[in-house]
Amino acid sequence: MRLVRLADPPAAISRDIRAALLGLGTGADKLGGVALLGHQPEDAATPIEALIILPTGILAVVGIDLPEPGLKVTAPLDGQWLVDGWPLVSEDGPANPATDAMRRAEEALDQIAALTDLPRGIILAIGPYAEKVEQPDEDRRRGVRILHPTAISLTAAAGELTPRGGARSVEEIQKLIDTISPQWPKVSTADMVGEGFTDAVTGEVASASTVHLKRSELAVRPGAQPVAVVKPVPNKEKTGRHNLPSTFSVTRQGAIVLTVLLVLVITLLILALTVGLSQRDNNPGPLGAPDTTTTQETTDPPESTVDGITYERMALVKDDDCVGHAYGDLQQWLGSHQCTALNRALFRATQAAISVSVITMPDAAAAEALQKVADQNGTGSVNDLAKDGKAWPGGPTTFDNAAYASSRDRDSVRIVRAVWLGKPSSATDPKLRDQATRALKLSLS
Repeated sequence: MRLVRLADPPAAISRDIRAALLGLGTGADKLGGVALLGHQPEDAATPIEALIILPTGILAVVGIDLPEPGLKVTAPLDGQWLVDGWPLVSEDGPANPATDAMRRAEEALDQIAALTDLPRGIILAIGPYAEKVEQPDEDRRRGVRILHPTAISLTAAAGELTPRGGARSVEEIQKLIDTISPQWPKVSTADMVGEGFTDAVTGEVASASTVHLKRSELAVRPGAQPVAVVKPVPNKEKTGRHNLPSTFSVTRQGAIVLTVLLVLVITLLILALTVGLSQRDNNPGPLGAPDTTTTQETTDPPESTVDGITYERMALVKDDDCVGHAYGDLQQWLGSHQCTALNRALFRATQAAISVSVITMPDAAAAEALQKVADQNGTGSVNDLAKDGKAWPGGPTTFDNAAYASSRDRDSVRIVRAVWLGKPSSATDPKLRDQATRALKLSLS
């Protein structure tokens, strides 16, 4: 999938949506298509998170920020939302965040409807996290999916909401995007073909579709039946084996040879297993090639003092999976520039919580390039440990609106974010920025 960034949507979950789309990779053998990030329909007040244009359908993706993560979210389009069994409420009473999200998605799709007959669907992406989302079947029949955005969940939703077959041409899609978003940096024809669009106008119509129904349309069709979803037929796997005849004979001499060979192979396998187990006992570790990703967690809470302020370390995780713990443009950059180590920690001061991430690169030049990407506003970052579930009781569950600071020491880049404890934070707060700058001196050893 080709990602075209047009604007920064307002929802915090938008960065997870972007990371999930990046995780899909490029090429029609994955999902394909083009995603317009931050697409803003004409006369709309704010952009939506993404307009995904697939070869056989269009999906409007709108983000919904919940006040806190949940294991199970009950999310009807009409009615009370529940997070882990507790009603989601607002200052005005019971809250259904789908109402405004659906309105924004429908604005985007209504603009598309007059320009193309491609099947359309809606994805409402909720965060900061939801392990399971319960959605009524009648809502799903309306061509709407509510989910926490991951590469897997978005792929599944796209498969259910768009048909198989009937890919549209590059020319048709480029004209469509030129109309709804004239400022988009056009993707080349070769890249569009690589994402599953055809290189000529075929006039072919999709053989099946999932049609998004508005509330008014649903009301006049109370007996609406589920729309059939035509799932892709999986390609036959190439096993590398030759087809054998259904019946064949083996001479007695051949049988003896095969038996001897079988005994020899079993003997060699037993010998290899014995040697391997012996080596493992003498040198603990996995058999075969070592795992390239190692994770080490430290739970001891040592204290550090910087400029007279005491910081208590609440969590420390060391590994080398930089791509898996990053998001946005930084994740994409790290995908093509391998890091050698990633150390992350959470600290508690008297008034502030501090997130520290230290990324080590192969050399100083790579570290300098990394810092330039990380320091640009809106280009993503490294997940703090609170986002990864390592927050301490009473500590912050998010570092949104945090003050930011970074530094570089030879081949390592240090990224610090700071938020106030017990009161709202602002990235431009001078005192909070001082906290972040001071925390650059904290040790993670």
